[in-house]
Amino acid sequence: MTSIPEANEPGAAASKDELREQIEQTREELGDTVEALAAKADIKGRAQDKAARVKDQVGRKSAEVTAEARDKAAHVTDKAAAVTADAREKAAHVTAEARGKAAQVTAEARDKAAQAAHIVQDRTPEQVKSVAVQAADTGRRNPVPVAVGAAALAVLAVVLFKRGGKRR
Repeated sequence: MTSIPEANEPGAAASKDELREQIEQTREELGDTVEALAAKADIKGRAQDKAARVKDQVGRKSAEVTAEARDKAAHVTDKAAAVTADAREKAAHVTAEARGKAAQVTAEARDKAAQAAHIVQDRTPEQVKSVAVQAADTGRRNPVPVAVGAAALAVLAVVLFKRGGKRR
């Protein structure tokens, strides 16, 4: 152990100052140690710090996941719009083709009907033509009797048709 020099010895002033400095340094170190021990002993404070860190991490992760979900939703929406546009385009194309084919079939049917009408007209005897013209004129002048006659013929056809079905 070192001895503490007396105040009246030479070099004592320097030793006192050194001692005071060592004491001050030791006090600072002791204060730091006490603070560290107090921080370790403060379980509630440490738990709050940990909770704050975890909360920050969860917030960041939540923001990342939300951003990812928005990006994916936007991608899916864009994809759906593209598929819808493609389907509309194909439907328009198919509709146009169907209309074209329907027009072609209609034109062919009209042509064949016109050909059939010409054939019937060419092969129909003049007497039948004149009787048909007279019947049409009579029908135009007297529509009620013609309608009654047509109805009677329709009833007769139905009766004959029913009788023909019973014989079999």
